[in-house]
Amino acid sequence: MNSGDDIAYDASITRTGYYEFEYATTTERLQPFKLWLLGRACSRPTGHILDIGCGSGQVSLRLRDSGWKVSGVDLSAEAVKRYRSLGLSGEVVDVEAGLPHSDQTFEAVWLSEVIEHVISWEFLLKEIWRVLKPGGYLYLTTPNSAFWAYRILGLLGKAPSAMQHPMHVRFFSYSYLRQALERANFNIECSTGQNVLFALSESAIFRLTLGNPTAGDLLKGVLRFLGFSRVPGLIRGQKLVLYFFSSRLNPMLSNCIILVARKSDSSSEPFLKGLMD
Repeated sequence: MNSGDDIAYDASITRTGYYEFEYATTTERLQPFKLWLLGRACSRPTGHILDIGCGSGQVSLRLRDSGWKVSGVDLSAEAVKRYRSLGLSGEVVDVEAGLPHSDQTFEAVWLSEVIEHVISWEFLLKEIWRVLKPGGYLYLTTPNSAFWAYRILGLLGKAPSAMQHPMHVRFFSYSYLRQALERANFNIECSTGQNVLFALSESAIFRLTLGNPTAGDLLKGVLRFLGFSRVPGLIRGQKLVLYFFSSRLNPMLSNCIILVARKSDSSSEPFLKGLMD
């Protein structure tokens, strides 16, 4: 659920209404961390994958083109309408109430930038475990709330939802999410991160150069020469970001958690009580 512009948010609107407005007025974009994880998922299509929070279908199209059979669910009727217009099979589903699929239906589940929007996220993990076949894969990303920039901004009085997305209701670190997945009977197969060293938004560049377009272009050129890449913001404009993908230094350097987990062959139900207390 990505866009290039600020979204006017009225706290009085419902959660569903917010997403309907978002999909009706913005364009979904794929950030580098999603493309990295897509590369992993598309390298081994092995059957049927469920795209939770499928949006308008940008991820599902790539999964389908790589050989996966894809089904999608999303809370937004507008998103699912766009999704179906691409020839994809999608349903309007509130995952807070569960998934409408039979046990052991899918070989994989895609859950990117969704779990932080879900109040009953522990229940969602149990539902994912239920609909996955033994040995099935879970491809997951979520913001890393222990990211160094969030910590600094927190000291300046910024709330987590103000720094990430107004509809985020849950906030995760690497260690906490790994623990949750392990207690839900998932085995972590891959843990990496989009490690960010520095970032400047388009608006910050505009202010630094006093609105001078020539100076702005010059600064952007220098930053690109130094290795910065242009990255679409989740909900706010473009950014020039100096980053690299690595399985090390993730707890504080990575702005997002990227995990590939596999459903344990154990027949026991997920145990999450310790995390839900």
